[in-house]
Amino acid sequence: MIAVAIAALALPVFLSTINMTYAQQMVGLMVIFTSIVCITGFSGHISLGQASIAGLGAFFTARAVNGLHLPVIIAMLVGASVSMLAGVVAGFPALRRKGLFLGLTTLGLGLLIDRLVFNSDLFSGGGTSGLVVHRPSLFGMDFSSPRAFYYFELAVAGLAFLLANNLRSGRLGRILGAMRDSETAAKAIGIDLRRYKLFIFAGSSFIAGLGGALLSMANGAWDVNLFNPVFSLFWFVAITVAGISSLSGAVLAAVIFVMLPLAIHQDVQASVGILGIGALFLGRLPGGLIGVLRRIPVAMTRAARAEFGRLQAPAPEPEPSHLAPTPFARTLLNGHAKAPVK
Repeated sequence: MIAVAIAALALPVFLSTINMTYAQQMVGLMVIFTSIVCITGFSGHISLGQASIAGLGAFFTARAVNGLHLPVIIAMLVGASVSMLAGVVAGFPALRRKGLFLGLTTLGLGLLIDRLVFNSDLFSGGGTSGLVVHRPSLFGMDFSSPRAFYYFELAVAGLAFLLANNLRSGRLGRILGAMRDSETAAKAIGIDLRRYKLFIFAGSSFIAGLGGALLSMANGAWDVNLFNPVFSLFWFVAITVAGISSLSGAVLAAVIFVMLPLAIHQDVQASVGILGIGALFLGRLPGGLIGVLRRIPVAMTRAARAEFGRLQAPAPEPEPSHLAPTPFARTLLNGHAKAPVK
């Protein structure tokens, strides 16, 4: 992760001002993908409504700035809190359902959010086409420039990773792991699944709301199409192929989804196609691409040790011959060796 952090800090050096938008979108998606790792990788619940929940964070952040005139950073917390409430609502079906049924339920919630919030006058105040998205400032520092905002995003992403890592570590991490592996066994040892399910849905949705606000600011304007509920499916495939059980998978998924098309001079459909091909081979990719990358150094180390051991081993002694000459043959041979040469 240290190498990834150094690469992220140095990335603006290699990008033009125009391409900095891609880097900003990558960091925003990275935070959203972190929320998917928390809900699915840590606790084993499938959520297919993260795009709409992230959109709630972006939408209400912009509304809080435009309507309530709050500072952008405070407005981001307001938007993330609204996303957290939506996550609690999504968590109630998880009390009785899991797997595909829960995924479809959360997708349905995402569709409702898209229809009733993003495309309704009830919350938009007559339309969202003119909703202005502002970038933050803190202690007199303005983060509106492309590189300044990118580094602000990295700081928020670092806080999101720290929060997600705290969810995975310690007693809470063991409880979430037990919930993911077997809810029956978790109940048997006295774990209150109801409380922890609602907690992980709320925590992951809060992170998604922050990522949605960052993604909207990177885009420069509120765009309802940026948080289309169908994108939840694409994002879920991306993080699953990259490695849904690891925070490193969130980073790799964001890089593949945004920066890979830029590197090969294609649009986002190229990354969707590549991730779709990767999804076909998930059975042969335990742990996703991150799992493969982690196994390569181990395999190389084992091969190097085996080769080193082979070179250091003593040479094998020649096997004794099973066809020893008879005494008569030995006499003839000795006599032939002593015969004078004429």
